[in-house]
Amino acid sequence: MFPASYSKMENNGFLTSQYENTNRMAWDVMQQLVGVGDVNDDRYTLGVYNDRLVTYAPIPSDTEYQHRIGSPNMRFERYGSGQEIMPWNVRPAKWSFLPDFLTGRSVSSTMRRDPRNVFIEQVVYTAPWSLQISGNRTGRLDQKLAKLGMRG
Repeated sequence: MFPASYSKMENNGFLTSQYENTNRMAWDVMQQLVGVGDVNDDRYTLGVYNDRLVTYAPIPSDTEYQHRIGSPNMRFERYGSGQEIMPWNVRPAKWSFLPDFLTGRSVSSTMRRDPRNVFIEQVVYTAPWSLQISGNRTGRLDQKLAKLGMRG
């Protein structure tokens, strides 16, 4: 079903059990691992994208998109260049910057702490021009709770 390519899979140093004995579906096991993050409580992402390649990697450290919330249409642009990105090319697991929110504030060096940075978790595209995104600021509370077995 999926190609046997591991080129988009990153190593994660967080220790997990070697076996799964509770007869859960593979997707549930993978989602739980994503929720735990790594040893530094950094988030990881999991997705199946172009050519059915499974991607497991830490969240990126750079901003990919910018989106003006005051704009009447759902236009995404390359961050810093203003080059328009077609709605069918917007991908999840990327950072988006909201330049017309909290104007005049300096850009924070820590992306998680700047409320203008949104981590895109889910993208739903409907032809011809409809785009819905789900995202939020990222925190470490979810990872800490998952490691304690209180979330999963």
